[in-house]
Amino acid sequence: MSKNEDNKDTSHKRTFSEEYIGCEKPIFHEIREARSFQRNFGSKYVPDLSFAVESKLTEFVAVSFINKNDDEPKIYTSEEVAATLSEVRISEQEEIASRFRNALEKRTSNFENHYKHQNSFQVIESGEWAGFTLGDALAWSDNILTFETGERFGHTVVDQRTLTTGNLVKYVSAERAKELVALGMTPASYRQSKLDNLMLDNRYPANWVLV
Repeated sequence: MSKNEDNKDTSHKRTFSEEYIGCEKPIFHEIREARSFQRNFGSKYVPDLSFAVESKLTEFVAVSFINKNDDEPKIYTSEEVAATLSEVRISEQEEIASRFRNALEKRTSNFENHYKHQNSFQVIESGEWAGFTLGDALAWSDNILTFETGERFGHTVVDQRTLTTGNLVKYVSAERAKELVALGMTPASYRQSKLDNLMLDNRYPANWVLV
């Protein structure tokens, strides 16, 4: 390699992290806050929102800061850029929270509908769910899929939709439901205890947004 090549300016090849690692603290704080929020909310389920703050930051060139999308050139201070990122982050959080609130309403309706099928209060006479009413079996299956199976199975969404038609999902075992019943829990009380814990952390199961 020649001496000229050794001295060649390669600053334009810096990665995103390298380019912004020297940012003023307010900007770095907004990036850190956004990334923390993304991790907490399982952001892969909302890919159109998950990198809003960092996407907005890429519009600014790290000089003093210039927004490459501005029609007229304007120099921004780090405080102004941080304020813009803060607005984007808050808007993103409000949008995601709204999606999960809507998901909660839909899931609550689906859960209540398990007891509205024609045979919901008919006792199952054979198989591993024997002794449960159909409504309870559907409700327990819903709980297990939502709060205990979670993201480990890619077909969880399909199974949730199967339950809404009044049909049980074959691979969801009744053994866990029996353990919870032995602890004195009902499908409704178990679900509420899980929701209470999640809401204390301002979180919902990530896969809810898909159903």
